[in-house]
Amino acid sequence: MHTDISRDSHDPKKNFTRVLMQQGRLIVDADWNEQSAIVLNYLRTLAADIIGWHGGQGVTPGYQSFTAVATVPIIDATNTTPIVVTTDGDPRLSDGEKITIIGVAGNTNANGVHYVKKLTPSTFGLYSDHALIASIAGNAVYGGLKLPLFAENASNASPIVVTVKAHGFRDGDFVQISGVRGNVTANGLWKVANKATDTFELQTPAGGNSVGSGVYAGGGVVNFGQGWLLNEADPRLPANQPLDGALAVEKSTSGEEFQVKGGNYFVDGILVQSEDRQLPKQAEIPQAPWLKKPTKDAKAVLLFADVFDRAVIAAECESLVDSAFGGLDTTARLATEFSLLGRWVEPDQGGVAQGEATASNKAKTKLEFLKFIGKETRSTPHLIAWTNLTTPNQDDCVEEELAGYTGLENQLYRVEVHHAGKDGRTFWDPEAKDQNDAFSLKWSRDNGSIVYAATAGTTTARLKTKWRDESRAIRQGDLVELIPSSRDSGTIVSVTSVQDDNGVITIGFAQPKEAAFKPEDSVIIRRWDHRNRKSFPICANGGFLVKEQIDKDKHKTGDSVAIPIEDGVIVRLSLGKDGLILQEGDYWLIPARAATGDVIWPRDESDSSKPMAVPARYTEHHYAPIALIKAGGTIVDLRWKITPVTGE
Repeated sequence: MHTDISRDSHDPKKNFTRVLMQQGRLIVDADWNEQSAIVLNYLRTLAADIIGWHGGQGVTPGYQSFTAVATVPIIDATNTTPIVVTTDGDPRLSDGEKITIIGVAGNTNANGVHYVKKLTPSTFGLYSDHALIASIAGNAVYGGLKLPLFAENASNASPIVVTVKAHGFRDGDFVQISGVRGNVTANGLWKVANKATDTFELQTPAGGNSVGSGVYAGGGVVNFGQGWLLNEADPRLPANQPLDGALAVEKSTSGEEFQVKGGNYFVDGILVQSEDRQLPKQAEIPQAPWLKKPTKDAKAVLLFADVFDRAVIAAECESLVDSAFGGLDTTARLATEFSLLGRWVEPDQGGVAQGEATASNKAKTKLEFLKFIGKETRSTPHLIAWTNLTTPNQDDCVEEELAGYTGLENQLYRVEVHHAGKDGRTFWDPEAKDQNDAFSLKWSRDNGSIVYAATAGTTTARLKTKWRDESRAIRQGDLVELIPSSRDSGTIVSVTSVQDDNGVITIGFAQPKEAAFKPEDSVIIRRWDHRNRKSFPICANGGFLVKEQIDKDKHKTGDSVAIPIEDGVIVRLSLGKDGLILQEGDYWLIPARAATGDVIWPRDESDSSKPMAVPARYTEHHYAPIALIKAGGTIVDLRWKITPVTGE
């Protein structure tokens, strides 16, 4: 949060529950902010514990034009009461969950819609009620998987007609097809229809027609009899059942774009209050920016929510300023941001349908889902901050004895990653050909809070307000970041001129290489305080570069050299040797205090003179699956429903 605060004192690990004001004492912003942070953390933790990973009240899950897909084969269904089903793999079920089983031969009572009582990760009993009281009894010995048959053709038509010599299937049987090349949509789970001696048509388990996707190019193994656990829905649901509730995805009236309903939805205990919004055509839904570009074979897209907090200041929101104070800002706000991103789904060995089923299964558990979208929990790099040590001079590397923090005012220094480089851990090498491979940093003595709303052109920007005092001024030679209104970071440029025309400030800068602004583009201008220095030069992207520390044996340490900030404040970045990765926006806050001549920084309990390595702060994003839009535009709802304690 780039706000003008004295420090951020909230630490959930300390288990504080209240901030207690005492008579005759000073009141500071950090105490007020910590009280609100304590309450917010309590409420979100409570909501997450009660609701779970994600969910919303009023959600009516349904499936439009349902096409069932089997992802977990059944390998046994006992002739007992209840029937105990064993699957080939863990279907990740929970007690009381409703499932659909089809295609079991012999013990056919296992087929249908049931509720499960989990026994082991891959076995469960079948019941006819959610309370798990009325058990399902077996009616015969499990038939098991029959010998596989081999396809000789799969027509590129609707429905697909499969040729298998003397197959012996009956209409209504279920078959699993894999390995078809060319017409890959023939792969998957299908119902046999209009059978002849050597051919049969493919229908979805709900009775819909299959559609070919190309000329048959060989292959095709047809399995029958073992049974399959469906991972999507009850095939008895009517086609085109409308979805309801917050974040319900449905096709627009045009039939090409999609629309998302507004409402209240929770992700990791965070309330998302969304209005109705439009999505583009399926082919135009963008891949999440951190994922690699999908191949042309990716036909389905998993839509998921990205939820995070963002600080909002008066420069971005004029309603925060009361005109009674002559344009001076007072407090800032914390807002919950929400966006919908896509993860395109590639076909796997079972074809397009099997790839879609895999994606749907991954959305069932948080850990698997985060891996699927490339957002596993990360270990962040560390920083050490200190003062009062012998350190290189800021300008010419001559060693100079510094007597602690020598600044005359209290400051909140912010050290932030501006550019992560090629891999998030490449230090500056003066001999390297491409300096953009190295990460770069930036720092501010005011937590990056000196910001102004402006309209920018190619080489100039006009500020909407003037600074309230000279300490917050922008001067020639300063480094400022031009941030488009839709982003949290932008391009750093050097100010070449500052003009004051009766209180209207216009700054000039060299045309940025990384971004071009059109006349009257709305931007936020943020001042940074780092400067070009011999040992820490500013690179093309505007951040400053840092060398890696080499030990006495000339080995790389994974740590940076000591970085003098200003007025005796020194930091060292630690990436270690364990693969810690920097990301753009990682930051550390370093309160410096004139009264003590030191920084407020954690110290080693056994040696108070030794500063601790502190992990990076960063904007924490929370993700949850919303819908799977399949290859043909079918929508599979992945939201979870909250049932109120008092009932519907």
